[in-house]
Amino acid sequence: MKIGILCNFYGFPHYLDNVLKDWPDFKSECIFAASSCKFDQYLNINYLKEDQETSFRLTTQYSDLFEYVYKDGISNDSIVRNKPLEYLLSKGVDYIWLLDEDEFYSKNEIKNIIEYIKSEPFITWFKINFKNYFNDESHWIDGFCPPRIFKAKSNNLSLSKFYYENDILYIDKDNKEIDYKNLSHLQIPRQVAHIKHYSWNGNEEFLKNKVKYQLLRYNGICSYIWNEDHKKLELNINDYYNKYNIKIPTIYTD
Repeated sequence: MKIGILCNFYGFPHYLDNVLKDWPDFKSECIFAASSCKFDQYLNINYLKEDQETSFRLTTQYSDLFEYVYKDGISNDSIVRNKPLEYLLSKGVDYIWLLDEDEFYSKNEIKNIIEYIKSEPFITWFKINFKNYFNDESHWIDGFCPPRIFKAKSNNLSLSKFYYENDILYIDKDNKEIDYKNLSHLQIPRQVAHIKHYSWNGNEEFLKNKVKYQLLRYNGICSYIWNEDHKKLELNINDYYNKYNIKIPTIYTD
């Protein structure tokens, strides 16, 4: 089995070494490709902070690991993964595994996930459970479980392209498009892997702009809100959890 690790790395260069530290041990099973581009909608909120460090290090320090790095300055969040996806599929991989620059897998978690997907050969795609840290690296909530691993070929279908962030299309022999959401899937149990996710950590400028970005990107919806009085993120109880009748999560502390 060969796995294509599709990395979407931008904006967190200080996490790069820790994110990648255990992945080289799986180089015999994995092929690594990355996109490293700024999302165009950040321009709409006038957040202009650049990250040239990540792409530079991917092509220098980590050049032995990454076979392909796509860096196009500014790109759309919905399609930025398609260039590395094309490369990985051309290498004949069996699975595509998404990895972002704020997701921290231990060696055991990687090993456990690989063993789990091997044990489920008839499943087309898998969700992974994340611990969503916010404000700092100690406080987190559960329940974030996005799609992360996709079969390259499933029955008579072939993985085709991303159409929106993590969302992907397959095609049949007649090039008819099939949304992955209609295909067999499983949630990888927490006892197999429960991954640290640091996307909502950073300084005040970053966190305030991330909320603005989410509100713009998701039509006014964001599960966090910036509390100006306390200078920190808080759960958006009124305009998210209560409004959409979603259970308010427990905040855990490491």
